[in-house]
Amino acid sequence: MTDVEKPTLIYFNVIARAEVPRLLLELAGVDYIWRPIAYNGSSGESWEEYKKEHSAELTFGQIPQYKEPG
Repeated sequence: MTDVEKPTLIYFNVIARAEVPRLLLELAGVDYIWRPIAYNGSSGESWEEYKKEHSAELTFGQIPQYKEPG
């Protein structure tokens, strides 16, 4: 299975709003992609760069974001 065929969850690299969906995916045994966004020195992608690149996909310019394959 390639990354394009997996669901993707994008959120800051902290325990917050996306934690429940992430745990549900884990408990269900779903093979998914976790794309962390850096927050206060945590590892991950830059929020400014991600928001600039994906602004058309972000409802109200916010995350968490869940993408289904296809």
